Amino acid sequence: MRLHVAKRTYIGPNEIDSVERSVNSLAQDAELSRRYEGVDLTFIPTVSGALSEDPERITRLFESIRKTGWKIPSGPYNQTAGQKFSSHLFGTRSDDNADITALMCLDQFPLEREEHWEALMGLASKLHKDNKTYATGSRNVEVALGVHPSNSGRRIIHEMIHTFAGGTDEFRTSLPLMFEANPHPAYARFGESTSGLYLINRNGGIYPDLKKEVDLNEDIAAMNGFAIEYVAAIFAANKGQVSNGYVYAVRNPFYHTPTEDEERAKILTWIGNQTAIVGRTSVRPLMIAALSKGENLEQLSSFFDKELVDETSRVMMDALR
Repeated sequence: MRLHVAKRTYIGPNEIDSVERSVNSLAQDAELSRRYEGVDLTFIPTVSGALSEDPERITRLFESIRKTGWKIPSGPYNQTAGQKFSSHLFGTRSDDNADITALMCLDQFPLEREEHWEALMGLASKLHKDNKTYATGSRNVEVALGVHPSNSGRRIIHEMIHTFAGGTDEFRTSLPLMFEANPHPAYARFGESTSGLYLINRNGGIYPDLKKEVDLNEDIAAMNGFAIEYVAAIFAANKGQVSNGYVYAVRNPFYHTPTEDEERAKILTWIGNQTAIVGRTSVRPLMIAALSKGENLEQLSSFFDKELVDETSRVMMDALR
């Protein structure tokens, strides 16, 4: 099985030191990848315009990464996260003969230990063997999606609605024996639909239909946020074309510390905007159905404060109207 792995990241003034420190880890990633035949590596950066005054630093960073064995596309380096998702997983690359294509976030998914690669390769092999089209790696740690616990809860509730929209059984993931894992209880119960690590099987049963859906929403991929990832996950799950499994992850870092109220306002606005964007696609009826089903909200209320569930679901439903 041939696997093309890409790591994506945003490089701004607050992130560049961290990315520079990751070069040694990227070198370890590449060294371990050589144990597996047919693995190809690509590093996909987005560079903030705020770093334009120091182009030599970016050049040195890219040279260091290339020396480790990771390829870096020729740019431009201003793609959104959604555009990276679309172009890497669904774009046409004449030099890529991979059976499975993987995309993951640099700061959350390590590959510098053998067990990291075993988990990734196991998920890729499962996707290939199942002849399914889409997979997401459920994170083995209890990640936070916000600085403050209540706001992290709002973000997770938002994502869980997407999981319900695709079908609650599609992303449910059993924990392998001896696997180190302490996921968020809601993710442990239902799995993750959009973790930041994705695999696509271009020979999967609905790949042409999923690619068409992504291509039709090229404008959405160009927007800030993860709307195109939400759409792809819901679409694939609704067609019964999802494989699942745990992968190794770390808690995502936060580079700012807003007050709880400031973060709440920002997150609720973000959830509303992202939901409105997803509502412009073919999965809108699935979203409405998931939000309208009382059982879904009741299940979420067993993991989160009911007020958080009601508030988040109300914002999402209002955005879909």
